[in-house]
Amino acid sequence: TCSANHIGYPTCTECKVKDHCSDHADSVQADATQQKCECDCRNQWKGDTCDTCDVKYEGDCDRCAEGHINFPNCDQCSVVTHCSNHASAVTDDGSRTTCKCTCDVGFEGTDCSKCSAGHINYPTCTECTVAKYEGDCDRCAEGHINFPNCDQCSVVTHCSNHAS
Repeated sequence: TCSANHIGYPTCTECKVKDHCSDHADSVQADATQQKCECDCRNQWKGDTCDTCDVKYEGDCDRCAEGHINFPNCDQCSVVTHCSNHASAVTDDGSRTTCKCTCDVGFEGTDCSKCSAGHINYPTCTECTVAKYEGDCDRCAEGHINFPNCDQCSVVTHCSNHAS
């Protein structure tokens, strides 16, 4: 048999991180049968020889890749999840801790969950027209009812055709 931490009798090759673990392990040791080396992969390296790093990581598989946040989970930034499905683009903030949304027209906020100035009625955030609204589009203009729709009052619809 081979001595400790060696495999493959009769050649008895010593298990080494560089040779058997792609130089991506904290330690390596021979398995109980002394037929293969078992690697203790460092960071987020995977595989029998620590040769696989998921695309959501970069560097020494020790930090999130661009467009991903929250190491070690490294969740991919997405318009649906991080921008309320109201953005044209999303990426990480540079520090890879939060996602940064490019909100669609009419939306604002870090996650595009509010209507921007001149838009009302989240989640549609329709552009408000001067004729129907007053102030900051926060109430109906005179002659209109039912905020935020602000329907125009009419003799036929609202007064049973009995007014002038």
